[in-house]
Amino acid sequence: MTGKPEVLKVWLRGQITIDRLLWTENGLEVTLTSGKDQDVMIELPEAISKVETENSASFIKRKKLREGTMEVSLKERAPITIRVTY
Repeated sequence: MTGKPEVLKVWLRGQITIDRLLWTENGLEVTLTSGKDQDVMIELPEAISKVETENSASFIKRKKLREGTMEVSLKERAPITIRVTY
């Protein structure tokens, strides 16, 4: 247990699963898995200063840090972890 707010296993429309969502001091970390190849738009409530990812198959296609948005290309059953710093 990290002592930080965390959510595990949330199923969303479009065959997307939030495997883990963790809030950090400076932002958040989320791991997503898709049941099919698809592109999704992620919108956050404020501007982002930095985004990092872990995965070789799924990836961020476009990001607009000032607007807090990013388009992510999810590959079927290829989890991606995204770390956002505000």
